[in-house]
Amino acid sequence: MASTYFSELLISLADVARDQDHLDTIMVNRPSTPDRTAYILGKSSENPVPVIIGAGKTLKAAGVEAIAIPCVTSHYFYDQICEGIGLPVISMLECVADRLKSSGINRAGIMATTGTVTTGLFQKALARRGIECVVPSEKSQQRVMYVIYDCIKAGKPADMPAFFSVCEELFEAGAGSVILGCTELSVANKSIGLGGRYTDSLEELARSCLIRFGIKTKNRAFD
Repeated sequence: MASTYFSELLISLADVARDQDHLDTIMVNRPSTPDRTAYILGKSSENPVPVIIGAGKTLKAAGVEAIAIPCVTSHYFYDQICEGIGLPVISMLECVADRLKSSGINRAGIMATTGTVTTGLFQKALARRGIECVVPSEKSQQRVMYVIYDCIKAGKPADMPAFFSVCEELFEAGAGSVILGCTELSVANKSIGLGGRYTDSLEELARSCLIRFGIKTKNRAFD
């Protein structure tokens, strides 16, 4: 779902007048890739890195100049992936951190998989820009995983009361923006339109890809 939505964002965010001005893309979509969070947390022995690198090499052979991975948790393996593929990989973490910095956000809440949160992926990127982070309590993090895995990944509607209960906790802790730090949450955002208090990691990745290749972007997707 995230890969398909990412392609939609590349189109909807591009401020262009004709088809030929859109970004040329090639997609490799491998839902069979082993679960990244399960591997990071030691709950699975299936290493997703060789599969991700294999997909990247397929794209490299097809002639792409840069790669975007619409999965936040995969960025835990970022250095291995870059080395294994041998092409620039646009970091979703850096895209989000740059957006928050330019927006004047000093403290951000993180909604992401437990793998992303516990390994500090966003925390490190934000700290380099002087931005503080707040993360959900243990109980709230369980709610986040429920929304991601039991709802969205399972093809069911997101449990919005559970989602907003976590958001409320993060905003009450002083977050100026809540990062939708899992691409499944970005998919949910497409249907509900959360608005300006949220930073959508998938949208920021798409925006950065367009800018990298000299394509002007709109302020909002689907305007």
